[in-house]
Amino acid sequence: MTAKRVSVLLLGAALVVSATLPFTSWYIASAGVVDDTDQALLVSDLKTQGARITYHRQTQKVNFISVTPQSPIIVSGTSVAAAPANNAMAALQTYGALFGLQDPASELRVKKQRTSAAGRRSMVRYQQVHKGIPVIGGELNVNMDRNGGLLSMNGEISPQLSLGVRPVFAAKDARHKALAAVAKWHQVSVNQLSTSARELSVYDPRLLSPSDFPASLVWRLEVSATDRTLPIREFVLVDAALGHIVLHFNQVHRAKNRNTYDAGGTANLPGTLVCNEASGDACSSGANATGLEIDTSSTGMVKIAIKSYSHGKLMKNRQRETEKRVIKQLLTLKDRVNNALQPEAKGGGGV
Repeated sequence: MTAKRVSVLLLGAALVVSATLPFTSWYIASAGVVDDTDQALLVSDLKTQGARITYHRQTQKVNFISVTPQSPIIVSGTSVAAAPANNAMAALQTYGALFGLQDPASELRVKKQRTSAAGRRSMVRYQQVHKGIPVIGGELNVNMDRNGGLLSMNGEISPQLSLGVRPVFAAKDARHKALAAVAKWHQVSVNQLSTSARELSVYDPRLLSPSDFPASLVWRLEVSATDRTLPIREFVLVDAALGHIVLHFNQVHRAKNRNTYDAGGTANLPGTLVCNEASGDACSSGANATGLEIDTSSTGMVKIAIKSYSHGKLMKNRQRETEKRVIKQLLTLKDRVNNALQPEAKGGGGV
C-alpha cells in the first residue's frame, strides 16, 4: 500500500469521526443518555463511598441507594442556599439514569416535599410522568442533608417508555365499562354505583407485581357504592386503546365477626358463648386464650391442659392435621417430663 493511499484512508476516517462526534455529544447532553459503561462507573463510585445499592427484579434498574448520615454523597450542583427541590434534581441529574430516567427534569414532577423541624434533612417525592401523563407506581424519593449531600434515593421507574398518549377508547366509554363490571362483580345495580373522575395514566404492571406485559395507556377511576354501608370502592384501570379492564381491586377490606363457643368437652353444641371478634382481644388473652397450661402437682406428675378455640363451623384439613401434630408433640412432652420426675416422686421428693 502506497503512502498516498494511506493518507487518503486516514483523511477519510478523520472526516467520518469529525462528522460523527458533534451529533453524539449533542445527543448525550440533551437527552441525558448514559450508557452501560457510565452506569457501571457511577455504581462503582457510589460503592466506593460506602453506598448500599439494590435493584428492581423486574426492570433490572436500581431502586435504592443509601448511605449513613455521617457520610453523605457529595453531589455536584448542590449548595446550602439552594431549595431542597433544586438540590434533589441535581442529584437526579447525576444518578437518575441508574433508575431508568433519561431526562429527569421532563420525566418527573414534584409530588411532595418536606423539611425536618430542625432543617437538617429534606425529602422530595417525585411522580414519574410520560409526556405529561402520570405513571402509576412510578415514584422516586430523594433525601438530602442541609448541606445538599445525598442520603438516599429510592423508588421505581418505568424505563424507556415510548407509547403514545392519545386514547382510542373514550373516557365515557371507560366509565360505562367499569360500572357494568363492578355491578356484575358485586351483584348490585349500576344505579347503586358512582364513579370518580377519569384520569388518563400509564400503567406498567412490572411496578406493582411480577409481569411480562408491557406498559399501556389506561383510564384510571374509582367505582363506589352510593350507599356507604355497601363495601364497594373498586380501583379500576381500563385500557385506553382496547377498552378492556387490565386491573381492578376493592379498596374496602372485609372483616369477619365470628363467635367462639366452648362445649366443655361435651356433645352439647354449640355450647356456651365465650367471646367474639367484636369483643376485642377477649379470645386471645386471659382465661379464654388459646394456649398450654402446665400444672405440677404435689405428686411430681405434670398435667397438661390444652385449650384451643377455633372460629367458624368448618376447619380445613390442613389445620386439623397441624393441630393433631401439635397435640401429639405436647403429649410426648408430657410423658418425657413425667418420666424425668418419676424417681423424685417415688422418693417422696415432689415439687
